[in-house]
Amino acid sequence: GKALAEVEILEPKRIAEFLESRRGKSVSIGCGDVNYRPAADALAAWLKKRYAMAVDVTAAPRRSVVRWAYQDGFGYNQPQPEPVTPDILIGNMQDNPLMFRFSLFGGDQYWLPLDVNEDFPGAGRAIVSLSHPVITQGSGNPGGKAGASQLVIGASFPAEALTAVKKLAKR
Repeated sequence: GKALAEVEILEPKRIAEFLESRRGKSVSIGCGDVNYRPAADALAAWLKKRYAMAVDVTAAPRRSVVRWAYQDGFGYNQPQPEPVTPDILIGNMQDNPLMFRFSLFGGDQYWLPLDVNEDFPGAGRAIVSLSHPVITQGSGNPGGKAGASQLVIGASFPAEALTAVKKLAKR
């Protein structure tokens, strides 16, 4: 198949509609790790200039705890409620706790067209996409409900996230 581009923008028309629908409104960007802050700040500046958005950037804390429920020391990961639900996420599931929603835990599940983690898309590449506007059961079984899409600037490393923001701003 075709190789992944340096910055792969999935469904650019839907992304343009997503951004246009927020013109002149307040949005939030969740960047997680502080190393992704330059990409978040660059995106915020572009959104303010191009779409007249009021932008808040947040780096939320980890949102899960390990419960040590058994005497042998075995514990399990239990997600906690998200402190905020940003409109836009930057980073990957390891570096941005607000992206845990795309990992399979108990509770509501949210979906991306492609998972973004510390290994994918990898060095030198990034993916810009919208999350799917559906929430399913924690088991992944049907019975979903409507959810809001989030714009995701997915990158394994901060430099690639900044490159993706610059490419998005050129469109």
